[in-house]
Amino acid sequence: MLVNVPRYLDIHRNMKGTKLKDVAAAHAKDLKVQNKYGVKFLKYWIDEKEGTVFCLSDAPNKDAPTNAHKEAHSSLPLRSDQERLGNIASVRLHPMAINSEAFGLAERLTGQGG
Repeated sequence: MLVNVPRYLDIHRNMKGTKLKDVAAAHAKDLKVQNKYGVKFLKYWIDEKEGTVFCLSDAPNKDAPTNAHKEAHSSLPLRSDQERLGNIASVRLHPMAINSEAFGLAERLTGQGG
C-alpha cells in the first residue's frame, strides 16, 4: 500500500495511430511491474485524434513511473508532472474514455494549453 506519495500525470505525445486497445495492453504490462518501482498506476486516458496518452499514478518520485513504463513496454512519457490540485481520482470520468473534458483536465493539471 502506498502511503503519502505524490501523484503524477505522465503525458505521452506523438503517438498517432495508437488506439485504446494498444494503451490497454501497455497498461496491463505496467501493472505487472508497478510494485518493483513502488508505483500504483491508477487510470489512463487517450486522445486518439491528437496521439496523446495520459497515465495517472501514485509513486515515490517522478522517475518511478517512467522506469516502470520503460521496463514494461518502452513507451516513455514526454513529461511526468506531479499533480498538486487535489485528488483527481475522484473526478467522475470513465478511466479509459477520452473527451474534451478529460483532455482539458489533464492539460490544466500540467499547465499545457490545448
